[in-house]
Amino acid sequence: TISHAFQAWVGSFHAALHSKHVTQGIIKRWLNQTISHAFQSWVSSFHAALHAKQVTQRIIKTWLNQTIAHAFQGWASFVTQQQHATKVAQGVLTKWLNQTISHAFQAWVGSFHAALHSKHVTQGIIKRWLNQTISHAFQSWVSSFHAALHAKQVTQRIIKTWLNQTIAHAFQGWAS
Repeated sequence: TISHAFQAWVGSFHAALHSKHVTQGIIKRWLNQTISHAFQSWVSSFHAALHAKQVTQRIIKTWLNQTIAHAFQGWASFVTQQQHATKVAQGVLTKWLNQTISHAFQAWVGSFHAALHSKHVTQGIIKRWLNQTISHAFQSWVSSFHAALHAKQVTQRIIKTWLNQTIAHAFQGWAS
């Protein structure tokens, strides 16, 4: 009978060890899936923010080029008209023409600098927005990771307590 009780205890011990390994495998797969999902979500958010930044930069570049080209075409058209007027009325108009061309060019330069300033301000705003978006997604991932880690620790404590109680109960049954 002591031999049977001991063999029953050994069988119970092996069954408890097997249950522990199976449970740990299930928990490990569950934790990996949970952490992987949170990380994939963060990566997806990062790629979406990066794509939005690239699209916005292309839009700003196109807008800036169109603005500069339009201003330059206006200036070039103005210069052409002024050259024709200069040929018609040489003398007195020459001084006035040069001043007018200078003012038109200065206006174009001012427009160019204003457009360049707008581009830098807009890029700064976009950069801050993207950094906030990426930071929020990363914080969410970190929070999910810590929650999963805590769940794993709690589950391991529960399994350890259960296993110790099972082994102690089997040993008490064997001892008595």
